[in-house]
Amino acid sequence: MELIVFAGPSLGRFAPSAAARIDLRPPAACGDIARAVALRPRAIGLIDGLFETTASVWHKELVFALAEGIAVYGAASMGAAGSRAGAVRHGRSRRGVRGLPRRPHRG
Repeated sequence: MELIVFAGPSLGRFAPSAAARIDLRPPAACGDIARAVALRPRAIGLIDGLFETTASVWHKELVFALAEGIAVYGAASMGAAGSRAGAVRHGRSRRGVRGLPRRPHRG
């Protein structure tokens, strides 16, 4: 699969023509990103995730995906927060994540 996307209500209507290249999955929980890495997609998109009913995605999962050479894109609340955590703590690019401060991490 070329792209795995974890999304829920933030996605809204999804264009069926794009579905052939996208493995659309429900909101991510802890361990879902790590399991997706095993499938070797070109990229992983994190838009929505679970956090009240189960353990949420751990930022180390995002770092693991990046270390394996898989692009990680985040959007909406869960994805943007997760992408920022991985980017700021581990010096990764935050390209494509809007609304985040562009400052170097010191620490």
